[in-house]
Amino acid sequence: MLKLPFANDSNSLDQEFYEGLLQLMGLTEVREDNRNLIKRKPEGKRFAGALLEDAISQIDSLDKIERLPNPNTYGDTHEEQLFQIALELIITWINRILFLKLLEAQLLAYHQGDETYGFLNLKKIKNYDELNNLFFQVLARQPEDRNEIVCENGAFEGK
Repeated sequence: MLKLPFANDSNSLDQEFYEGLLQLMGLTEVREDNRNLIKRKPEGKRFAGALLEDAISQIDSLDKIERLPNPNTYGDTHEEQLFQIALELIITWINRILFLKLLEAQLLAYHQGDETYGFLNLKKIKNYDELNNLFFQVLARQPEDRNEIVCENGAFEGK
């Protein structure tokens, strides 16, 4: 039985979804030395709205690299450091968004599709800043360590 193929492997990634995710992140898959590698899109083909490009822009403009205790662990040059830090950040973002989407789908399924249990929408999370607050000031902290102002005034009341 182990040798029989599965008709529908739920662990396989849809190619269109994968390519769309790479596009959204600002990455591309290239073949080098008989290996598939994921890299930043080449200059001239970069999209300013991609998560990677936006993260690089924010990290650079806010001079976040200088605040790190050991920025050399992310690369030897400023460009390498910007890329590595931004890549780590957007992978964290994508993982958290996918986790929240799976959680939301389970809540909706458990409550027979009752939309009041949906939370990844513009009614609950109105913009990028609120999502950022949810990730880094709410979900990444223990309840007692959360910023009261964010929890009371944001979209996260009572959560």
